[in-house]
Amino acid sequence: MKAFLLLCIVILRLAVVHAEEVSVIRHGDLSISWIYPKTATLADKEWLSIVFRNSGPEKIEIKDASYRIERAVWIGGKPHSTGSLASGSTYDLFPHCWATKGPVERRFVQPGVYAVSQHPSRYSSALLDVPDASLFEVRASLHFDLTLPDGTRLSTPETGIPFSFRWEKPNAAGIQSIEQELCDLLDHPEQEGESAQVYRLIALLRAGGFPSLTPNRLLRAIDRRRDDLWGGRREIIKLYLDKAEDLSALQTYYQTHVPDPWPSLFDDLAFFTDALWQDELLVPLVKIATSLHHPHRARAFRLLSQVWKQWHNQPEICSALADTIGQAWKRLQGKTAEALARDNDLLGLTSYIHDLGECRDPKLIPILLPYLKWESRHVTGDEIYWSIGLDLFRKGPDDIVLPPTFRIRDEALYAILTIKYGDPKLGLVDLGYLNLAPKRTGSIWNIKSEDQWREAIIAKILQPE
Repeated sequence: MKAFLLLCIVILRLAVVHAEEVSVIRHGDLSISWIYPKTATLADKEWLSIVFRNSGPEKIEIKDASYRIERAVWIGGKPHSTGSLASGSTYDLFPHCWATKGPVERRFVQPGVYAVSQHPSRYSSALLDVPDASLFEVRASLHFDLTLPDGTRLSTPETGIPFSFRWEKPNAAGIQSIEQELCDLLDHPEQEGESAQVYRLIALLRAGGFPSLTPNRLLRAIDRRRDDLWGGRREIIKLYLDKAEDLSALQTYYQTHVPDPWPSLFDDLAFFTDALWQDELLVPLVKIATSLHHPHRARAFRLLSQVWKQWHNQPEICSALADTIGQAWKRLQGKTAEALARDNDLLGLTSYIHDLGECRDPKLIPILLPYLKWESRHVTGDEIYWSIGLDLFRKGPDDIVLPPTFRIRDEALYAILTIKYGDPKLGLVDLGYLNLAPKRTGSIWNIKSEDQWREAIIAKILQPE
C-alpha cells in the first residue's frame, strides 16, 4: 500500500499534463520507469520523473547509476535543432547519500517506490527555450545505465527509450506562477551545491522580464549568493545589467566590498569588467595583490592583470607588484635549470616568469632576458592539442590565439612581450608573427614547428638596439 501511495503522488504531480509511463529497466524485484507528460510548459515544476520500484521484501543496493536524454526539437512539423536535455550521475539520482559529512552512504532502493523528479525536470527546463511557435515538439530518447554491487550492469538499448512531448507557451496563470517561483528562488537560495535549483533558476530567468524583478531585488539575490560558486549568480548579474538603466548601485556594491572580499567577487569583476570597473577599485586591489599573505592575493593579481590598461603606466604600481612576486617566488630565484628539474620546479618557474611579465615593470626585463636562452622543457610531450580558434590567424592581435609554451624560453618570451607591449599578442604582431607562424593542420601544436618561429622572434629581441 505504501508503494502504491508514493507512486500515486508522483503521477498526481504530473496528472495535469497527462503523464505517460514507459519501462526502462527490469531486473528481479527492481524495475525502473520513466514518467513524462504529453504536454508541458515552463510553469510545470516536477514534470519528469525517474521511478525506481522495489517489489520485493528486501532493500536493493545500487552501486552506480547514470542517465542522459538526447533530444531533437521540431517546430511546425520540421526539424529545428538537436542536443541534450538532462543528464545525471549517481550523485544526482541519490543526492541524500552525500548529505552528511563523512563517508558517502551506500545507495539502497527500499521496498516500495523511490522517485527522482527535481533533477531531470529542472535541468531539462534549463535546456529548452521558451517556444515562439505554438507547435514545439520534442522527440527524445532516455539512456540509462545501472551497476549493481556484484558487477551486474544493466543498460537501455543503444538507441535509448524513445518518448516525445509538446513544449508550449505558458498561459496567463502559468506566467504568474513562474514570476512567483522566480522571486522565491531569488529571495531564498538553497544550500550550496543544489544544482537542480540552479537549473530551474536559469530557466526562469530566461523567461522574460517581470515587474517584480527590480534592481534592488536582484542585488539582494546577488549578495545572498556570495559563497556559492555556482548558484546562478552570473545569470542574475546579467539580468541586472539588462534591466537597470543606472548601474551606480551595483558598482557601489563592489566598490564597498572589495577591501574585504570573497572569491566570487573577483569572478564577477573579471567577467563583467566593462560594466563594473571603476577607478576607485584600483587602490584596494593593489593593496590586496601586494599583501604577500592575503588569502586573495592571487585573485586580485589576476584581476589586475586583466585590467592592465588601467595602471600599466603607473611605475609605483608596477614596482610594488614586482616586489611582491619576487617575494612570493623567492625559493626559485638563482637556481639552475638542472636543480629546478631535479626538484620538479620547472613548471613553477614558468608561473614565476609569467607573473613577472604580468607586473609590466620594465626593470624586470634584465631579469627575464637570460631565460630566453633556457632550452629546458616544462612539458613532456612533443605536441599539445589546442582546440581554440585555429582559424583566427588573419588580421591583427584580436585574431591571434596565443600558442602554448613548451620551453622555459617560450614563457620568458611572452613575459618580455607583455612588459614591452602590454599584451604579448601586440608584440607578436609587431615582430612579424603572422608571417613567421608555421602552417598547421587540425588542432595540434608541434614543438619543432613552434620552435622555428619562436627562435626567429627571440633573435629579434636579443639583437642590440
